[in-house]
Amino acid sequence: MTITPPSLGTDIQSPLWRQAILALFSSSVKGKSISPSVVTVGASPFVYVNTQSYSVDVVLSGGVIGALSFKRYINHAAGGAVTIPNATSMIGLSPGDALTVTYSSTPTFTVIPR
Repeated sequence: MTITPPSLGTDIQSPLWRQAILALFSSSVKGKSISPSVVTVGASPFVYVNTQSYSVDVVLSGGVIGALSFKRYINHAAGGAVTIPNATSMIGLSPGDALTVTYSSTPTFTVIPR
């Protein structure tokens, strides 16, 4: 299959290209919201698992964090958790990844779809 970029003429005005460009700027792409959402943080240590079918970024702010750890594909038996430096405030999670947050004062936990 060959993909030909649009010409500067009328191709860019075709309904298909217009639809593709509008999808880039819409608030929902392929049924997923791209708006950030704040997650209610449970008791420490709090474990967040990305159960979405797409990757997300997690932003931690405020609170007093004692430790962060990451595990790739939480349901996969092999491999242990990796400790993340506390100075890190944005962590990317693929589907199935888990982030454990140990804290003494509750942080704000914002999830941003990618």
